[in-house]
Amino acid sequence: MDGLASEQRASASDDVVARSRSLAGFTVGITGHRRWEEQAEMLTRRGARVVHGATMATQVLGDLDATIAATRAVMSAPVDTVLFTTGIGVRSWFAAAQSVGMDDELRGTLARGRVMARGPKALNAARSVGLDVDWTAAGETNDELLALLRDQGVAGTRVVVQRDGGAPLLAGAVRALGPAEIVDIPVYEWHVPDDPSPALRLLEMTAARQVDAVTFTSSYAVHNAFELSSDPDGLADAFAGGVVATAVGPVTAHTLRSRGVARVLEPTSARLGPMIHALAAELEGRARVLRLDAVRRRWQGGVLLDDDGAATELTRGEARLLSTLVARAPTVVPKVALVEHGSDEHAAEAAIARLRAKLGPLGAGIRTVRRRGYACALAVERPAPTTSSGAD
Repeated sequence: MDGLASEQRASASDDVVARSRSLAGFTVGITGHRRWEEQAEMLTRRGARVVHGATMATQVLGDLDATIAATRAVMSAPVDTVLFTTGIGVRSWFAAAQSVGMDDELRGTLARGRVMARGPKALNAARSVGLDVDWTAAGETNDELLALLRDQGVAGTRVVVQRDGGAPLLAGAVRALGPAEIVDIPVYEWHVPDDPSPALRLLEMTAARQVDAVTFTSSYAVHNAFELSSDPDGLADAFAGGVVATAVGPVTAHTLRSRGVARVLEPTSARLGPMIHALAAELEGRARVLRLDAVRRRWQGGVLLDDDGAATELTRGEARLLSTLVARAPTVVPKVALVEHGSDEHAAEAAIARLRAKLGPLGAGIRTVRRRGYACALAVERPAPTTSSGAD
């Protein structure tokens, strides 16, 4: 029994090591500005390297006159429908109303209408300010709000729309549904960060495929990424060529696709936790075990992992070299195909020597074929799945 218990404890310990290193060797870019630290913690806990480059910033209106004037307009007559779009917008609106002593009157006016929320964040924020929500869009999109209003009709009604940071697009779309009075509430604005250099660095790394994935948590972050990038076509090509474009939800995913990104990873639930779980599963699925006789090492991204968790880091060039040899095994790969265009055969020989050294005993599986090039004789297997680390 003692032996069995010891074995079980060792297995549990190995599983903890595997989970804590499940994303070692992978680099993930984060474009968000709010709660980006939360994403970073969930990723680094699994061993990933994080590069943060916010492509947007949210700023509550410095001059509250527009918000207060719109609030007074809301309270000047009964309200039929209220559309809440974002959590930060709801909270900021009530904070502005409270600053001039109008929050109780605003709450009472809105409570007499039908309150609709675009998603859980807006729903929770509405509840936090003392409002009941009558309906929430299941897919968290403006289209669902508009579809319901279209079906029920807006003619002759009074609709209040909390703007979601950019232009009053939703208010305009509701106005187009029929003759209704629309009150648009500007609360905050989205804009490019004051210092765009971290974003530019991340976008350059992405276009050069020096990251494995990039996360986006808003449509505006997507738009700004492509506007800020010095090579938007290269950015789209990188997402088509292996860099995982990861969206927090359907609206952001739709915006990525509108920018020409056909392959978008999105979670089943539009939350940070499920997004990171989906991304972790995607990247973990790329891991492979390299084996030569009894010697084996796990290869994922830019690292080789021993069974005890010890890691050997590969450069991006070495990882690409190994990937090429493995993908074309057992075919002989000419030296010229293993180096950058314009490099000579000696560069390929030096690169292979460095790779063999990092592979250790597995290096013998990279065979030299005289006068022709190199061939990979390593067996490549899928690793056993690691146990999920649970909710973050």
